[in-house]
Amino acid sequence: MRSVLVIAIMALAACGQPSSDQPEADIASVLPEGFPPADEAQRAAECVVYSRLAGADDNAMRWEASLTIDQGYSVEEAAQLVASSVNPLSANPAAEREAAASWCAENLPDPQP
Repeated sequence: MRSVLVIAIMALAACGQPSSDQPEADIASVLPEGFPPADEAQRAAECVVYSRLAGADDNAMRWEASLTIDQGYSVEEAAQLVASSVNPLSANPAAEREAAASWCAENLPDPQP
């Protein structure tokens, strides 16, 4: 038992103290798990939801336009896709929702008719 304790102490000493100029362990992303989705239509629908939850209606409208113009969804289909995303995404913690809304704002589409 004593030798295990000595080995543990020696192992800790060998690790040393992290220097202040070294970055600490990578901080996990604040974005919700699986965001942004690879599927462009799902990404647009999620960005509509996250943007609206953040009060960024102009951003939500651009993402919605990308569903109908760029992705070829009808207005009704786009509305259904967005509506099916609201409840699951609303359950995410506020920090994750805000991070996703920021990502969406930084990556706004430019739908062209």
